[in-house]
Amino acid sequence: MTYSKNYLLTAFLLGCSMINWGCDDRVPDSASSTNSTLVMSQMQAISDDGTSVGEVVSGSSKMRFVVTLKNENGQGLKDKTISFSHNGGGGDFENGTSETTDENGQVINIFNPNSSEDMVDKTTTPEYEGLIVTAKYSTSLTAKAKFNVYPNQNDVWPYTMYVTSDVDNIKLDNGATTAEIEARLFNQTNTHLANVILSFYSDRGYIDSEGTTDSTGSVKMTFRDTGTQEDIGLASIYCSFSHPGFNKTITDTITVMIGT
Repeated sequence: MTYSKNYLLTAFLLGCSMINWGCDDRVPDSASSTNSTLVMSQMQAISDDGTSVGEVVSGSSKMRFVVTLKNENGQGLKDKTISFSHNGGGGDFENGTSETTDENGQVINIFNPNSSEDMVDKTTTPEYEGLIVTAKYSTSLTAKAKFNVYPNQNDVWPYTMYVTSDVDNIKLDNGATTAEIEARLFNQTNTHLANVILSFYSDRGYIDSEGTTDSTGSVKMTFRDTGTQEDIGLASIYCSFSHPGFNKTITDTITVMIGT
């Protein structure tokens, strides 16, 4: 009888230890906690081919965004369903109205307005008239993205581009002296356009072929010589942006002298 009791006690303790070992690497699902977060970030207007553009225009561009779900310890929650809705009159979500989070607790979705959507916030009123996308987890956590959806390309195009240089000339010295080239991009409403890739080209010297605008719609590039005699003279530096949704291009240029 004593042997039987000891055997049962040993088996019970061993079973408890195995359960504890199996639970050590679990990520607690505490998304229902008030300290959990659902955040919508990395919003970017894109064209059909994925090129970053300035804004969302009905039938020409759409909005891409990332939603992240984390528990109170800042850990991403995997395999959780995030639902999406919007307050517009038309359009859809390319990845569906619900998605499952990945191992980082993230989902990526794209809102594509229909060709007649018109939701632009008016600065003359206290109400918000733009489009609102809402992401939701369970019954308590929500995150919202607000942005304008313009009905026509003429509401934002043509863009305006300014290209400037901090110096008028540099020397032929293998890049010891350089010029800082700054390009700024705005749409017709005078709104600066962030996260837009601009193209650069120079007929003399060297400048990187691409640069991305920051939150102020500006990008700064370095122009230098390559050390060859062919660089000597007046260099024309071009900056351009091609909008694939509109099939239109805007260009500006600046000149810098490369001297001996």
